[in-house]
Amino acid sequence: MTEAELVREVVSGVTGAKFEVVSPPPGFPFPKGLEWLVRCRSLPDIKKVPYLNTVWREADGPVWLESLVLGDSVDWIGLAYGPEMADESLNLDYARMDDAAFKAELGKRFPLVLERLERYSGIAARVSAKTKTHLEIRRAGSGGMIVFTLAARMNVTRPSRASLLRRVRGNVGALRVAYSEILEL
Repeated sequence: MTEAELVREVVSGVTGAKFEVVSPPPGFPFPKGLEWLVRCRSLPDIKKVPYLNTVWREADGPVWLESLVLGDSVDWIGLAYGPEMADESLNLDYARMDDAAFKAELGKRFPLVLERLERYSGIAARVSAKTKTHLEIRRAGSGGMIVFTLAARMNVTRPSRASLLRRVRGNVGALRVAYSEILEL
């Protein structure tokens, strides 16, 4: 059994949802050097476990467990500041999101959006510390729009079934708690 098949089996068992090993869709925002990809593609199961939709391993890197999309920059800006500001936000270069100057600019122009991201990140950090996992708010995109998800990173090297089961249970539980808290905001 390949590692991807083992992960699919364990994740399906832990969540009660059907996950499948799939080929990455063209143009989908996954890191380069993807070793394998596992997704939940059944709509009833997706609705049942929105806190976990996709699992993958980066080449020679960690295994990621990722939720459905929490939101995107255009929608959040549109909801908070109106459609004109959402249109204007399409000119921002979100590739600079880690840059302090860009964050300051974002906070000045769209403080409610930056505040939302900080609250989400705070929930991820708090749940991570409590559960001894690594949760973060992941970003995909650049240019004029960025999409946000909740993700757990597992640094595992070809784990045994028992080890993988223990790690997946802990990380899926952490994702479920953090995702629920984020939705309650």
